Amino acid sequence: MTMKKIVFFLTLVALSGRFAVCSASAQIVTHSPDTVWVSDSYTTHFAFPTDIIYADLSNQRDVSAQVPQEAKDVLAVQANGPFRTTCNITTMESNGTMRSYILAYRRHPSSLVVDERHGVYHAAPDTVRLSDLYTSHMVFSGEILYAFSSDVEASAFASTIVKESGNVLALRARGDFSPDTFSITVLEADKTLHTYIVAYDKYPAEKVIDLQRGLFAADGTPVRHGSSADEGSARVVSRLRSSDAPQLTDVLALKRRLNHLAVSRGRVTVQCENVFSYSDVTYIVLSIVNRSGVSYEADRTAFVVGTAGRNRKKIVEETNVLPKASEGSLTVRPGATGRIVYSFDKLTITKGQRLDVCIYERDGRRDFVLVLSPDDVNLADPPFEK
Repeated sequence: MTMKKIVFFLTLVALSGRFAVCSASAQIVTHSPDTVWVSDSYTTHFAFPTDIIYADLSNQRDVSAQVPQEAKDVLAVQANGPFRTTCNITTMESNGTMRSYILAYRRHPSSLVVDERHGVYHAAPDTVRLSDLYTSHMVFSGEILYAFSSDVEASAFASTIVKESGNVLALRARGDFSPDTFSITVLEADKTLHTYIVAYDKYPAEKVIDLQRGLFAADGTPVRHGSSADEGSARVVSRLRSSDAPQLTDVLALKRRLNHLAVSRGRVTVQCENVFSYSDVTYIVLSIVNRSGVSYEADRTAFVVGTAGRNRKKIVEETNVLPKASEGSLTVRPGATGRIVYSFDKLTITKGQRLDVCIYERDGRRDFVLVLSPDDVNLADPPFEK
């Protein structure tokens, strides 16, 4: 499906008729603008509770938008290239709800989904690695209604829904497209929306990604979401190459070893307790100590490698680093402490760079940034003696 300037599959006559119906039966609620980052490498998807009957994009030169035929309650947005000035997109749903978003450009957004159905504004995408030597298959729980790639010309990789099953997506690279990355988004029949970063790997560790059963353990065994520890959830490391890497739950249980990485605001303290390295896996352990009288719920956590300018303060170049897996929670009630561990492919940064760990509060303003130096990352000890 080719991304066009803006396509809504609605005629003006139908729009006027449906607007009259919804305005008589539902009160129009206007949402204040939120900023959403869009990229020319990835597609950002908005999912709404009801069908979209109207949409307006203020800048059709720099941004493209589309409502897919298969899902009238979904809006796909992608930048046509880098742009400096912000613009906005406004939508109206069949129930009368109007929403407006400010769109700004970022090469590597840390989130690619705005899910208004569940109030989820940010979903950290996982990475699917493709090769031109092998075909990879993604198996979903339900029938696939819609699959969209930000590689709109299919020049980097091909994807197709397997007709014999309806819930399997086959993908294969057309060649080595590294270091570029793309996104692919899949909508299931039950309206579950999945978005993944697509990267090239000549010899990917996984060629069948069974999303019916969730994450993969270190030995390649799928682990079901929400399973208890005795069912194997404690065995999850991430989708990484090392089969002997420590388990996330074991790393999370270790005592704090770093004491210089902390920031406080409004009686809430965010700490980077540990950074560990084991073979080709890097672990980062974060905690939030909530001494305030209001609960704290982290909406998302972004990891950004930045290169400083000449004054060493202004960041002139940044790249998002995507974790492979996590264990724990940063939702913290008053007087409590929350902890979480993230695992990454082996992570190193060079002199002049820094790793910013950005934690954003859901429906609040208490956001935090922890700055890790090259020594914090590159000189990390193993969590356990090998």
